[in-house]
Amino acid sequence: MLPQVTGLHIRLQDGRTTWPHLDVRATGADGRSVRISRTQAHVAARWIIRTYPASSWAERRTFDLQSGALDRGAA
Repeated sequence: MLPQVTGLHIRLQDGRTTWPHLDVRATGADGRSVRISRTQAHVAARWIIRTYPASSWAERRTFDLQSGALDRGAA
């Protein structure tokens, strides 16, 4: 789905509703930002949030697409 992306950095900008405004940033293997469409960003972020429902999404979280690990991280 996102072959050029190695990490997604996700944060909910407003946690009062189930799907508030998402802040999603993609990075490549070199750590630089990768442009992805809004649709790609939201589909991927919603899938990750549903996979880890107990995580706090008010803080930016980093999902590593190569290992499948969810970690805190800044982008």
